[in-house]
Amino acid sequence: LGGSEREFYGDQACAALYDDAIARMTSLGAEIVTIDYAPFRQIAALLYEGPWVAERLAAIRPFFESNADTMDPAVRQIIKGAAKFDAASAFVGQYQLKDLMRLTDAEWAKMDVLLVPSAPTIYKVADMLADPIRLNANLGRYTNFANFLGCCAISVPAGFRPDGKPFGVTLLAQGFHDDALGAPAAALHEAAACGTGRFKEPVLPSVIETPAPDTIEIVVVGAHLTGQPLNHELTSVGGHFVEAMRTTAEYRLFALANTLPPKPGLIREPGFAGPGIEIEVWSLPAAAFGRFVAAIPAPLGVGKIKLTNGRDVSGFLCESNALNGAQDITSFGGWRAYRASLAT
Repeated sequence: LGGSEREFYGDQACAALYDDAIARMTSLGAEIVTIDYAPFRQIAALLYEGPWVAERLAAIRPFFESNADTMDPAVRQIIKGAAKFDAASAFVGQYQLKDLMRLTDAEWAKMDVLLVPSAPTIYKVADMLADPIRLNANLGRYTNFANFLGCCAISVPAGFRPDGKPFGVTLLAQGFHDDALGAPAAALHEAAACGTGRFKEPVLPSVIETPAPDTIEIVVVGAHLTGQPLNHELTSVGGHFVEAMRTTAEYRLFALANTLPPKPGLIREPGFAGPGIEIEVWSLPAAAFGRFVAAIPAPLGVGKIKLTNGRDVSGFLCESNALNGAQDITSFGGWRAYRASLAT
């Protein structure tokens, strides 16, 4: 970003950290090009200034008409602004958006990834309360266009201002290029050496490697986890640890009765909102994967498991008939935490 489109609202510290992030991208081998950000900014402005605000009114109109005085004043003011738009305005807004999208297409042709500040500055709570609409719009200057354009994005920490407050950058690409953002985002984060949130240590977990073509991944949830009694069944056949992750919220975990060594059973229950279950993803040679799965004893089996990073990976699941006499240990969030509770 350059010229008049480069705006940090007087925050020179954040501006300097953004320059540092650009320099790190250069050191990582990226070719830096400057684009015209104006059409992206104009699309971002449509979010709250255009007729799309009427959609917010449509969603809550009965409530708004009878309870507007109970709403947050800033939210009420935004939704009240929908009254100035009619059906024709909605079409005009769509035409305007399409025109701006054509302009952004020309800018996307110049780049593979757009690197922007996640927020151009930081405001105090008192300042936000005094001027919420304008200051929120300032914070979204570089990101509010993303939904309109269907972009994918990854935000990463990018350092700290001299006063200790954090700064981050966001990498964006056109829709359905999520995988392409992962590697540069991880490399940029690692190069910043500023840790992860409140944990400021520069050391980061290893970047997940793409499994070799002749390997298959499997999710383990209990006795096959690292440090557990059956983990050797993975390592002895050439298995490699890929990542630690959690399932999505719709899974329950049970301590099965009469199993040796003790084992859990993972059940998917659509609609259930739990903490998610701690799991590990391991990669096995294809031939070893087949033998490993064939040896799994009932009531356990293998099916697709949904992870919080959006992946569906084959892993251990349990037949529902095995839950008779089993203890629901979902609240522990994982097998290790449950086993640790037994030792205290």
